[in-house]
Amino acid sequence: MQALTLAHPAIQSGIVPFAVSILILFLARPLGPARWGLAVVAGFLVTAVLAMGVQLTPLTSTRRLLILVLASLPVGLLAGTLGRSRAATGLLAGLGVAAVLWLLYPILIRRELLDVVLLGGGCSIFVGWLVVAMDTLLGRAGAVAGGGTVLGFATGISVLLGASALLGQLGLALGAAAAAPALAILLGHSIQSTRAATFPVALAAGLVGCAGLVFAKLPWFSLPCLAAVPLLAAVPRPGAIPKRLDVVWSGVLGLVPAAAAVLLTWWVAGGVPM
Repeated sequence: MQALTLAHPAIQSGIVPFAVSILILFLARPLGPARWGLAVVAGFLVTAVLAMGVQLTPLTSTRRLLILVLASLPVGLLAGTLGRSRAATGLLAGLGVAAVLWLLYPILIRRELLDVVLLGGGCSIFVGWLVVAMDTLLGRAGAVAGGGTVLGFATGISVLLGASALLGQLGLALGAAAAAPALAILLGHSIQSTRAATFPVALAAGLVGCAGLVFAKLPWFSLPCLAAVPLLAAVPRPGAIPKRLDVVWSGVLGLVPAAAAVLLTWWVAGGVPM
């Protein structure tokens, strides 16, 4: 049995990103709301470094994904200064589409026109939708935390079942890192949600899902299920439920399409790649 060290996938994609995220969340309080996004992105990237190393060449699709997730944090910070408007949301969605096209470009240029339209168009819609859906949760920190955590874990498990251990690790790391602010909110800590949190989570989940579709065996119909997670998380909580439990309310609702994505992938792709 593999020893439970930093080399163990469960440690790399679960405990480490959660620990890094929660550490940054509380040590970086002077940064204000920006610490949420920093904590999640840092937890995600630490797992990537442990699993892949720090080398950025050759520029593989996975390394492109990591560069895009890293860039999403300053983009989210800048977008947060634009205020809540349709124009700002549309701009972020457009950047998400550009990101997925840059990620898939090496594959798309070798495909037939129909495949380019289906893969490029479908993944663009998926990522753009996730960006918009997560953006609509702004103002509800619990919904952002609960929905983002479920989205990350569901993406990771689905992609793992879709025969990509590395991408699955990255998705699980996203869920674990997003679980840190979710736990903090559940325990009563006040953390403001901004685009520095919503945009990186949406982009990372979207890119990992698209990469699983194109480079592994994730079935296409798992993506609409994943896309429904923030949609369900956006359902307003009943007034009888305390505000700090909004994270639980949104997470439980998001589990419905998340479970569908996992079960459909399991049905099509089979067991976990080991």
